Amino acid sequence: MYKDALIRLESKMRFKKVIKQALRVKAKEDVDRFVKALELEQTAKVKMIT
Repeated sequence: MYKDALIRLESKMRFKKVIKQALRVKAKEDVDRFVKALELEQTAKVKMIT
């Protein structure tokens, strides 16, 4: 009984950890995409000025 609960808790924690890592990766990809979009916007503005 006690062992089952412990195993269940451990698998839940591991699941949360996996989700956290996935979210971190996704967040990083979103940030990279955002930065690229900003850079493109900046270069477009510079090209308009010149």
